[in-house]
Order: sequence, then C-alpha cells, then structure tokens
Amino acid sequence: MDTSQIFGYIGCVLLVSTLLPQIYKNYKSKTMEDVSFTFIILQNLTCVAFLTYGCLLLEQPLIIANSIVQLQSLILLGMKLKYDGNPFTPKIKETEEIVIINNVPIKITTIWNKFVLNL
Repeated sequence: MDTSQIFGYIGCVLLVSTLLPQIYKNYKSKTMEDVSFTFIILQNLTCVAFLTYGCLLLEQPLIIANSIVQLQSLILLGMKLKYDGNPFTPKIKETEEIVIINNVPIKITTIWNKFVLNL
C-alpha cells in the first residue's frame, strides 16, 4: 500500500465520521429543525457525483467513503421528512386579535394558508 492509498483511507474514515454526530444528535432530540433541507439534498448530490467519480477511477477509498456517506445522507433525509414533515406542504397559521367597536370587544380570527418552502 503506497502513501496515497494510506491518505485515501484516512480521509475515508474521517469523511464517514463527519455525519455520525449529527445523526446521533437528531435521533436523540427527535427534531431536524436545525438541519437545512437544502444541505441534505446537496449532500446527496455530492455523494452521487463523488461515488461516480470513484467508480470511474476505480479508487476504493472514494467508493467506500461515498457509499457510506450516501447512506448517512439518506438517513438524514428520512429523519428530516419524519420529524419535520414534508417541506413542500402548505403551512396554516391562525392569528387572533380583539377589536373594540362602540365599546364592544370583538374577537377576530384570521387563518392564513400560505405555501412556505421550508429549506
């Protein structure tokens, strides 16, 4: 095994370990509010690109690392959808206020149905 392979496997171990603390934290807290949907999508696309690159070059460290990180990214995506729901669904917001007309308090309820993309 030459020096480039040694550094390749060191990088493989470090890359695989980067998402483990995030997965553990989100699993324990059962929330994904602090993790961006855009980040997860970009992470998955990056893994696909590097996995393809590693396969074309037949570089085992790239193939191993990006296969595992792809799996981790898919786990994060599943957790995001499970804990935070679909980011493409409309959000309904209800507001209440009291208005006084002729010394008579009137309660006004407003319901907002607004599409908000939660990225």
